[in-house]
Amino acid sequence: MAALHQYPGRGDQGSLAAARGLAAVRGPEYGGPRRGGRRQRFGRNGFRVHAASAGCVVGHSRVGRHRADSNEPVGHASTLRSHRWAARGKDAGMDLNARSRAARHTVASASEGVRRTILAAYRCRHLINRAELPRMTVLGLVRDHLLLSSSVWFDTAWYLRQYPDVASSGVDAVAHYQAFGAREGRDPGPRFSTSFYLEGNRDVAVSGMNPLVHFIKHGMAEGRLPRAGSGPAGTRQGALGEIGIAFPGSAASPVPGPSERRIAIVVKNCSSPRATAYIRVLLPWRLVAPSVACLPVLVEAEFLLTEEVAEFDAVVIQRDAVSPRIVTDVVDNLRKAGIPFLFEIDDLLWDLPSDHPDRAEYANASGSLTHLMRHARMISTSTEKLRTEISRHNLSTMVVPNSPWFECWEERIDPGIVEEVRRANRIDREVPRILYMGSASHAHDLAMVSPAIADVVRRRPDAEVIQIGGGGLLPSARRLAVPHRFSSYEAFVQWFRIVAGTATIGIAPLRGTRFDSMKSDVKALDYGRAGLPAIFSDAEPYRGSIVDGRTGILAGNTHESWTRAILDLLDDQAGREQLAMGARQWARERGSAARRAHERFAREALGTEAPADCRLGQHPSEERSGMG
Repeated sequence: MAALHQYPGRGDQGSLAAARGLAAVRGPEYGGPRRGGRRQRFGRNGFRVHAASAGCVVGHSRVGRHRADSNEPVGHASTLRSHRWAARGKDAGMDLNARSRAARHTVASASEGVRRTILAAYRCRHLINRAELPRMTVLGLVRDHLLLSSSVWFDTAWYLRQYPDVASSGVDAVAHYQAFGAREGRDPGPRFSTSFYLEGNRDVAVSGMNPLVHFIKHGMAEGRLPRAGSGPAGTRQGALGEIGIAFPGSAASPVPGPSERRIAIVVKNCSSPRATAYIRVLLPWRLVAPSVACLPVLVEAEFLLTEEVAEFDAVVIQRDAVSPRIVTDVVDNLRKAGIPFLFEIDDLLWDLPSDHPDRAEYANASGSLTHLMRHARMISTSTEKLRTEISRHNLSTMVVPNSPWFECWEERIDPGIVEEVRRANRIDREVPRILYMGSASHAHDLAMVSPAIADVVRRRPDAEVIQIGGGGLLPSARRLAVPHRFSSYEAFVQWFRIVAGTATIGIAPLRGTRFDSMKSDVKALDYGRAGLPAIFSDAEPYRGSIVDGRTGILAGNTHESWTRAILDLLDDQAGREQLAMGARQWARERGSAARRAHERFAREALGTEAPADCRLGQHPSEERSGMG
């Protein structure tokens, strides 16, 4: 039996000395050299400790020990064994050896990016004080580090800006919060207050568990508040309370009836969802819930990693709402819990063209989107061409067409708000006005039509061009900013209807690329519901839905075609009135079809009726067998 020797230290000096030796302590699997059982000298006070136990002395003295005659290679299993022997007076080597092998396997099988994260968490382990070490295993810290780093609740950039001392030290932000930040009362981001959470949840404070880790794993599902003034499940009551979706643990959340199914809804940035989340997921599920007997509940993506997800009957995931770093874990956890998930995607996001403005945003999501498509019980999408692409990964795909079929497009608008919006945007004068509305991803489409707009403004100096969103500014255009009070989708619809009511015509240019051909005609539907006559590119998707001269005008993607179409429509009042009437009627009919399609998708996905026609004409099982 090897002799064990204790060497005295001198408080923090011994601890700091041992910390300086960490680079020499780590075994080869953690980037350091492999050493035998040689005595090492750290610091000025003669503190001597075997390399394998150096990691255990940080924060305490008189814990280091030396195995005098051992040639055992250095590794963290020996470190843990040393600590457990000193702290508990018994050898816990068998169990810790198993944890050591599991940790080494995790590092060996990880990608380079994940490996850096694991190493950061491993280094952080040596900064935890001795009292916490027995319950802080390497794998536990690694899992928590990955959970926090992939969570929307931990904002690394905010943390480094808020705490310059952390930024200047060069320490990994998540590792710092795990080791020091939580105990010092530092907040991991603007949406979570460490001190508020610990003061309001004494059980968490007593347990010693990291408060943010507890909130993500348990507190969110239990309805605990992340900060003062926040709503249940960490959401902002104003932005999401308006859509009528329930929250986990909320006192206001209705209790599902005996036959109702609980559906967890996951959208990106759920504290302030994008318009596509409202149009494709939030509002449709709210409106069809009574007819399909389900209770939709909005949750954070991290909630899908917890055990509480088993309380739900199904999960709906939209686009890249789940971070690529946790997609595999989410799918595995749902499979283990026996919970099916439905996937919603309405753009070819996993195969964006090289010049698309959003390519950088979705560059790392291609593999995770494919993974979600392959494992989903069913997928809903917006067009037949996109359904064909998705069917390469999952045949159980149904077309649920886009449509603004929600009540907000029909509600009466207060005259005072109408006057306020017109005056604030300087659109209260009656002049020929051209309107464009779209996202920043349409920069190339605007560049294509810009010469025609410049020509129109030169020929019609009385005409005004206004622009909502978009990439670059159109020639002579004035950009209208959406006020914060109208930032939610239903409020924006009200604001847009007021603005569109002052416009003479709308335009919707589209280059007609392969990516464009799989998009939906939602812009035509928005213009139609607002009663605005509009001109569209003679390309998919508009070519297949717009009846030229009845529900809109189709223009070729040339300078001359666009110039002629705009000038002609500006001069044709009777034609504009006819187009507005036809477009409004077409948009309403599409709304009825979209609602029926969503109800059919929900019923089939939840198993409340026999499989229906997934392609609006044929079921995937028939396609596979050659039927029909």
